[in-house]
Amino acid sequence: MLERFAQIICETTWKIIGYEVIITDPKAVIIGSSNPERIGTIHQPSIEAMKLKQEIFTDEIEATNWPGVKPGVTLPISLGGEVVGSIAIAGNHKEVAKYGHLVQKHAEIFLHEQVLTESSLARERALSDLVSLLASFRPSEDDPSVILVRGKELGFNLNKPRICLAIELNNPNTGETGEMVTFNTVRNTILPILRNEFNDPEDIVAHIGEVRFSVIKSLPSRIVEDPKTMQDKFIEAYQALQRNLDKYSYKVYVGIGNLAKGVEALHESYKNSWKAINIASDKALGIYSIGSYRIEELLSTVNKSDAKSFVSQTLGDLEKLSDWNEIRRTFMAWIENPFNPRIVSKKLNIHRNTLNYRLDKIKKTSHLNPRNFKDAFCLFLAITMQSNKNI
Repeated sequence: MLERFAQIICETTWKIIGYEVIITDPKAVIIGSSNPERIGTIHQPSIEAMKLKQEIFTDEIEATNWPGVKPGVTLPISLGGEVVGSIAIAGNHKEVAKYGHLVQKHAEIFLHEQVLTESSLARERALSDLVSLLASFRPSEDDPSVILVRGKELGFNLNKPRICLAIELNNPNTGETGEMVTFNTVRNTILPILRNEFNDPEDIVAHIGEVRFSVIKSLPSRIVEDPKTMQDKFIEAYQALQRNLDKYSYKVYVGIGNLAKGVEALHESYKNSWKAINIASDKALGIYSIGSYRIEELLSTVNKSDAKSFVSQTLGDLEKLSDWNEIRRTFMAWIENPFNPRIVSKKLNIHRNTLNYRLDKIKKTSHLNPRNFKDAFCLFLAITMQSNKNI
């Protein structure tokens, strides 16, 4: 690692203190220098400094004993308790001595930060890879133990009860897509917000590309046995995420999969979490559970050609109406509030006569009676299929 950053450390240090700086590897070979011509040569004082693990001063007389060596001060560079090289400052040793430990600490802190950064990045990649393995798992072909072991290596027990959450961000002000979001924004801003909310040590939070994230949430048994409490907890989490990400002009989609235990079930939960978002993406931004969209989920599996034909035959004449959008909104309210004229009229803020007029118009145009369950269900299926962007 020192060899990768030696030149950067030398150049930045030289600009600050104004004295020539070199860095060597553990064999005292110069691997970085503010004077590049010295790279590749041996710096003899570094051998003693690294052996004794202490500061070594070289005066003008001593410097003449070693080819290419200049007067100055040399100190070992340590990382994790091990000497990994040395750093030396050229100049009158009495003048440069005051910079010795400062420059040494600068180099060690720089390396330590790089180690932490690379370690953090490696773990982020490992988490993303783990989620990717779950996403691409093939129940009839792949060995689940591979994923279980990978999870265990990262500190997670994938046989515990869990549920997958899909999280997608959108910036409506700029139309920002994931490709425009910098990696630093994801790592330093978005992931910390997500991990602050999903903070159980067993929670897996991973960036899976652009502004898409996956949370594999660990669930205590008391939550698993209480669906209402679990739903409330997720709504609270969504609201907290939205408040925190509002500061950065992001709106949040959250999709919730099914309860799962084990690799195969987690694979299904992961797929369903993203299905929930995709099915509901034309609705207001918010939180969507696959359990609330079972019909839509089922319809998404229908052959596209058959679905188009069914929609065309069922809604063809209705779609030609100038007020079709209003008619459709009225019908969906009629379905969502089980054939209750009073509630539907109140919800739409219209008179009952207006509601009856629109329902009669649907019957006259489509030859399907929205007051009849079978006909109403047929219309509902067609409208739901029409909302599916894949047909």
